[in-house]
Amino acid sequence: MKMLRQLFLAGILAASSSTVLAGPPDVTWHEERGHLVAEILVVTDLKPEGAVEVTNYTGDIEASGHDGSSAKLVLQYTFRRGVTQELAQKTLKKIVPEIKSTSRLIRIDGPVRFGDSDKVIGEKLRMELPRDANISAEVSGGDIKAQDFKSALDLLTSGGDITLEQIDGDISVATSGGDISLKQITGEISGATSGGDIVLFDCTGELEAATSGGDIVADIIKSPELHLSTSGGDISVSNAKTDRLSLSTSGGDLDAREITVGIEGELATSGGDIATQMTKGSFNLVTGSGEIRVNQHLGDLEVTNGSGDIVLRQFAGSLEATVGSGSVLVEFSEANTDLIRRVDVSCGSGDIDMTLPKSLGAYIEATVSAKSGEIETDYRLEIERSRSGELRASGDVNGGGIPILLKGGVGTITVRKP
Repeated sequence: MKMLRQLFLAGILAASSSTVLAGPPDVTWHEERGHLVAEILVVTDLKPEGAVEVTNYTGDIEASGHDGSSAKLVLQYTFRRGVTQELAQKTLKKIVPEIKSTSRLIRIDGPVRFGDSDKVIGEKLRMELPRDANISAEVSGGDIKAQDFKSALDLLTSGGDITLEQIDGDISVATSGGDISLKQITGEISGATSGGDIVLFDCTGELEAATSGGDIVADIIKSPELHLSTSGGDISVSNAKTDRLSLSTSGGDLDAREITVGIEGELATSGGDIATQMTKGSFNLVTGSGEIRVNQHLGDLEVTNGSGDIVLRQFAGSLEATVGSGSVLVEFSEANTDLIRRVDVSCGSGDIDMTLPKSLGAYIEATVSAKSGEIETDYRLEIERSRSGELRASGDVNGGGIPILLKGGVGTITVRKP
């Protein structure tokens, strides 16, 4: 994709006569808090759906869109205290990027630095561009901010934050050492950071975001596919509607609230807790070591916990729950009992406590393998213990119906009326 983009941009330059700005043009000077500041202004026009490409730039970038065709660029350099204007001018000749401009493309290419920037403490590129201008930028060591565009953005920084707001178009953003904040985005989103947090707010479109060392917070999301992952942080998602949901973390917690999934949702953590509230759809919840809490879920659930408790309240749907070491508490909702087609709960070491809906017709079969295990029930079930010590209770409730299979190793199984 990047190679095709470069060939496309090269073709634009080759097919059009270009204006080249090499070295510092007219420079305005002023002082800020004892520092000499130089500003270079470039004004040109850009045709509809034109492009801006920034490469090898060192510093921050701020871009904003407007309805006109004019493109205004301001290069700002702040020098160390004590640097004279004469010395600053010599430095600018070495560090100002080359700017090539056609009616369809503005290319800003920074020079290779060989210690020429030691006299500069701050660099910033401000761009006021047509709202439909596509932007590609590669920045070394700076932040990137952009707002109010109806175009595609492809942004990369090695050492700063990326902040986008009010973007209508596909975006791809990546940073090695900063945070990512995306607000009011409509379009396909791809975001990655190695060492920062990710914030997503009011985003519509297919969305994939990952961080190696931070948290992810997402709110008001409408997406056909929503994939969020972090190796060392927490993930929190609220007010989301998607066909496919995937939340994964190796060492943190997962929190999902007010989420509707059309096809499937998967929440997985190796070493943290999972909490959901007011969710709809088919979900698979997995943790290696932690607590799983579900409140007000409508739809099927598959829940797996290596070591920790499982607590399900106000739940309506089929259930498959497995826990190695921990207890399972299930309280079904009195409403939407038609969604319950099968219940299968298995617990290696711990108690199972289940409260059934008043009107649910079911066949219950509960077994505890340990001799010390017990079964307690509010229903009239046939209870027997085998010669090996396994305890078994079975029977129909409310005339029979869906199968409810409860398997315990060491602990007590309790089946309650509401």
